[in-house]
Amino acid sequence: MATEKGLFQDEDRFSPAHQEMAAWFAQNAHTFVRRFLCDMPKELTTSLEVPVRSANGFLYGFADVVIDYETDQGAERSILIELKSRFRDFGRVLRQLNTYRAYLPNVTSVCFIHDDEWWDGRNACLDPKAEEWDWVKLERYGQVHGFFGSQGIYVVEYAKLREGFFGHYEVPSGRREAVLSHAYKHSDFPGWAIFFDVVLPDRREKVQCVSGFPDPPPDSFWQILKAAGRLASGSERSASLDGQLQVPCTIDVSHVPDGEGYLYELVEAMHSRDLSVTFKFDEPAGIRRLRGSQSAESGQPA
Repeated sequence: MATEKGLFQDEDRFSPAHQEMAAWFAQNAHTFVRRFLCDMPKELTTSLEVPVRSANGFLYGFADVVIDYETDQGAERSILIELKSRFRDFGRVLRQLNTYRAYLPNVTSVCFIHDDEWWDGRNACLDPKAEEWDWVKLERYGQVHGFFGSQGIYVVEYAKLREGFFGHYEVPSGRREAVLSHAYKHSDFPGWAIFFDVVLPDRREKVQCVSGFPDPPPDSFWQILKAAGRLASGSERSASLDGQLQVPCTIDVSHVPDGEGYLYELVEAMHSRDLSVTFKFDEPAGIRRLRGSQSAESGQPA
């Protein structure tokens, strides 16, 4: 029976640790969206303790955090976030999230943030020099990511947020202006790897984005190079095109959860800058981790 606490009577939300996590999101929602969800929001609204009710008013519970925003590309996003300072029952958390998602129709993504040391892999590295690990802790860490990730739920340990560890430096979702820096025929698989540099409005550094396609490259790829005047006659089937390519282009980027609770970055398509020529990357060849480049000023990762 539902009470004023809801069907999911989550006692954890009254703990000091839970309240600390909620307060972090109240102040840092923009940082979370930008650095962990890889979106660039124009404006956003952060709501805490959002009541989740059925059409007849039945109270299921309270969503810990809901972040609503519009990206700089005009896409509407609504992020449902569940916070746990500690937990043991994976199924209960999943049932809670699935129920909330069903009655919050605008939700586009679901995140699970926890601060339970039993599951977060903290101090799993026993000796960095000897590369000695506590494999039991790492296995528990993998269980959380594997279970929730398989359901399309993005998992982040609160310790990373609290300590300012932002491990993502990717290109935000949407259509982005880029420069094709170089391309080469890969030695480890039968295909090509290509590299883009993207300069973002909120960053001074370039961000490098990696994608690929089978061998031989599609005709539209060569057409884009020709349109930019970067392809000399007779070099179309060269095994390497690194060097001073610097081909201005536009790329389409999206982010989807993988099966382990992290994000994959999908470079969906490449266009000539005037959009007159387009080709789409073959999935999953287009899926690659995006990585920060070196800052020209500081020499540190972007």
